[in-house]
Amino acid sequence: MLVIREEQWDVFVRASLESLRERVLAKARADWRSEAEEMGVDAFDSRIRGAVRRAVEYGLSTDRAASEFVDLTFVWSDDFDVSAATPWAGPILQAEMDGDAKLTALLRRSELALEERISGRTRRA
Repeated sequence: MLVIREEQWDVFVRASLESLRERVLAKARADWRSEAEEMGVDAFDSRIRGAVRRAVEYGLSTDRAASEFVDLTFVWSDDFDVSAATPWAGPILQAEMDGDAKLTALLRRSELALEERISGRTRRA
């Protein structure tokens, strides 16, 4: 039987997280090019890395889920997950659901909030 020591597992987890960060960062640089230029490379990269870290903490650990979370930081705000301006985000992200279910709920609620903003209506979560 193969036994993986905790130290080995920790190295694997850190390497996986760094690989995810780099893939999401590359996508974000392409998708949010003007924002990256405006912010500067270091500030932009730091923002993306922080967003990916938070996404993973919420269970959004696939490339798609982490990338969508990053996108939402640009659509709403860097702290949309805890902001009073997006009170619907925190409960979704903290719910006992798997990452895919959280992402689906988060994107649906975000779309609804954007539609409400466009139509001039507001709605409580």
